[in-house]
Amino acid sequence: MERTGIITRSRRLGISSLLALSSGGTILTLVAVNGLVSPDGAFDNPAKNEQESRFYFGANYHLQVWLAIVGVAFGLLSYGFGEAYVHLFDWWCSRQAMKDVGLDYGRYLNSQPRAPVVYGLRGFPAFTTLRYFIILVSVAASIGYKFGIIDVTTYAYDQVEPLLVELRLPPSRGLGSDGTPSPWFSDAPLGSNNQAFQHEIIYSNRSAASSETDAARMEPPLSIVMAGWARCSSILFNRVDSGYIYSREVVMVANLTEEEGDFSMGANDKGWIRQRTSSWRWFSDPPRPAVVEYRIVKPGQIQIQWARLGTWFSDPTSTVRAKVQRRLTYNIRYAVAEVSRIVSGSSCSGLSDSRGEIDLVRIFSVDKEVPQTEFSDGSLPLFRNWVDAIIYSEEATVCEGVGAFVRAVMAGWASEGLSVISDPKIRHLHNDEQPFGAEDRAVGWRSTFANFMDYPFYAGTRTGEYRGCRTPAAIVFLVLGILAFAVAAARIVVGPPVLTSWTAQHVYLVRAGALSFEEKIDELETGYEAANVRLGKLRLERGMYEDAKPLTSEYGKVDS
Repeated sequence: MERTGIITRSRRLGISSLLALSSGGTILTLVAVNGLVSPDGAFDNPAKNEQESRFYFGANYHLQVWLAIVGVAFGLLSYGFGEAYVHLFDWWCSRQAMKDVGLDYGRYLNSQPRAPVVYGLRGFPAFTTLRYFIILVSVAASIGYKFGIIDVTTYAYDQVEPLLVELRLPPSRGLGSDGTPSPWFSDAPLGSNNQAFQHEIIYSNRSAASSETDAARMEPPLSIVMAGWARCSSILFNRVDSGYIYSREVVMVANLTEEEGDFSMGANDKGWIRQRTSSWRWFSDPPRPAVVEYRIVKPGQIQIQWARLGTWFSDPTSTVRAKVQRRLTYNIRYAVAEVSRIVSGSSCSGLSDSRGEIDLVRIFSVDKEVPQTEFSDGSLPLFRNWVDAIIYSEEATVCEGVGAFVRAVMAGWASEGLSVISDPKIRHLHNDEQPFGAEDRAVGWRSTFANFMDYPFYAGTRTGEYRGCRTPAAIVFLVLGILAFAVAAARIVVGPPVLTSWTAQHVYLVRAGALSFEEKIDELETGYEAANVRLGKLRLERGMYEDAKPLTSEYGKVDS
């Protein structure tokens, strides 16, 4: 007997099931490879987590698109593997039927999916278990693949449009027009949530084992940098993005000089603004309240000094002169700097003084001219009440009090100076702008790593911008894809089974007398009783292929 033609052979195998296996396998294999060959270059937005992979192609597609693609693949494989199980079962039963012992027909019936059995122990338990396993795996896969396709957290090095990072001047008063505290008022030395100011802090050489806190041991800031109060467009970052946004801009810098010599203050000194402290933390040996005096000397220069509080402070007639503990001068200039702001919670205004933080401000060049101010003497109206409030605070330290005065003046000069200059100097700079002469950009982050990228740019992580898959899931997809091809190929090689589960064939077997039954079959009448395992045996002639016909049963012969 000649073997059937390829078309008939494929039809008997089930063209739809073969296509399901090959199509589903192709999709899963391509998805797996697309994930496993994820770009890993520093500027290719590679995945942050080594257990995640960004898709090489289609990483910008919506997550639901990828879930739909993989869902189709698993749907096809669920159907294809189910049909492959039926093929395997029929093929094995055909081989059993062609052996001398024949096929136990009762067990064969009890192994059918609709057989009225609890589990299938009266059928062929191995096949029953395999069928249940395929069902459970299909259910698990239909759920599990949804956790394999994810929004990948990637490293990002992206250039940012300057218009999307607005730089505002800190309001000169303590509160802005909307009631938000001005950064000069809310920022603080060692503040982890500063928004416009960064302080260079050192500690006194007093023993760290002292009862004093770190805050009490902080010296006046060596320098204070005021950058723009940044506000990023809502389209730039989401709440889980984390990193730094780097910009090259004009900032204002205040540098400390400690005056040498002996100075004193008295009850009737002129030219200074005076406030006493309620805190005893300005002196340590012994702790005492202080009298603080501060003044604007001229545009670009301010001073602050303090002495121990005495009765002379409240007695206008007193001639006592108190020794000034320290007199500090801060010289203030504009400068060009690279400012690194912390991106967190969709905000990009963070400047941190916390120890261990990277150097967030790098100075490239400094203006030799003093800042332009509204008044020729540099005076500022309406700022002393806010400064006095901080100095008088019970928790204020030397560093906090001095810093508040310097920050207030810097914010005032930057904003009040708009009346004499056309545009704010605190602003983004174009790459070819060098307003204060040659710059030392070698200290900048960009020069050491991203030399080809223009300011401003973002370096950090992004979540939700790219799609990918978990690496273990990609490996599973690849294995399943290869397995699907292997199963489809094996089915083609094995060919159609002689004995099938198609009911019409079994009608023929009964009508042709191929089956004789040892046990009564009345119990099968209802359709709700399992077949007796000794129901009968079916034998097929050896050497037959797809067109083989049944010849005998164990209990009788049949003409065919």
